[in-house]
Amino acid sequence: MGHFFEQIRKFRLLLLLLILAFLVLLLVSFLTGEGWTGLWVNLSASVLTIVGTLFVVDVVLESRKKEEWEEAESVAKEDIQQLVNMLVSHFSNPFGYKVEPKMLDQKKPLEEQVQVLNQYFLTALQKNLSFLLENALQKNWDSLQINLFILRPRISQTIDLYRDNIPPQLFGKLLAVNRHFGSFFHLFSLFPELFTKEEKYWPPNKLGVGQNRKIRRQFLSLFEKELRKLFKATENISTMLNEWKSKK
Repeated sequence: MGHFFEQIRKFRLLLLLLILAFLVLLLVSFLTGEGWTGLWVNLSASVLTIVGTLFVVDVVLESRKKEEWEEAESVAKEDIQQLVNMLVSHFSNPFGYKVEPKMLDQKKPLEEQVQVLNQYFLTALQKNLSFLLENALQKNWDSLQINLFILRPRISQTIDLYRDNIPPQLFGKLLAVNRHFGSFFHLFSLFPELFTKEEKYWPPNKLGVGQNRKIRRQFLSLFEKELRKLFKATENISTMLNEWKSKK
């Protein structure tokens, strides 16, 4: 009905003039005693025709608009859910958190189980993040580095595609994910050798390898800070996505 009232506002001057003309004619008819029945009937019919036309057009346009946006919203929900799945798996897998067949129940919907596993892995990552970062091996960092380059364009693409098709609150959380992911990606890209290579292949430092180790520890602290924010924003997206889905 929003379009209907929009049309009413658009033509409010015309409607007001018609109503004013009707009141004037009614007053003249009352004061003079002359019949204005035919004109009143025509005027009333004109007003009703305009209002009725606006209403019918509104119903048709609203129905068409709903059909057009339902498909777009459905695709947006699926793609954002897939992004959440990717964020969880591409950060959890390098640190040893992987889905095993025994975790799945053939009797339950797979989508429902994936959401449960996402929450489980996110909780585990946040609980053990300090330990995982401190004890990650080169192969873990190598795997994570590859995943970062996979996730980066996917996050940007999702934001660009669905900025006008999703609730503002959900879009805000997507922007938060993009910000914290970007911060982590930038930090990791500054000195990836400190994590993906042996000490003898680290960038040369005039103050010695000990200084590089100190820098590495400082970066690990920054990693943890940004990743906790990223995982929290991912959780928020998952929650909002479920609420959005339940409204349909």
